[in-house]
Amino acid sequence: ALVSGSRAIVGIGYVAGILIFSIPQSALSVRRLHDTGRSGWRWLLLMVPFGFIFLIVWWCRQGNTGSNKYGPDPRQPASQ
Repeated sequence: ALVSGSRAIVGIGYVAGILIFSIPQSALSVRRLHDTGRSGWRWLLLMVPFGFIFLIVWWCRQGNTGSNKYGPDPRQPASQ
């Protein structure tokens, strides 16, 4: 009985960890796609077989120089 109780605790911790880390990860992924001038909806390519390959390529590319429709270039200092 003790073993099944500890498995439940580990399972709850695992699910909690996935939920805690998946929200910031998805936000970071969408922000990176916006830096390259692409829609954040493309993050859903993770649901398609081999869609992650396109995402990895886009995440590794350098972002747009200057502003795009998603906001200013994060590499440029903010003007005051």
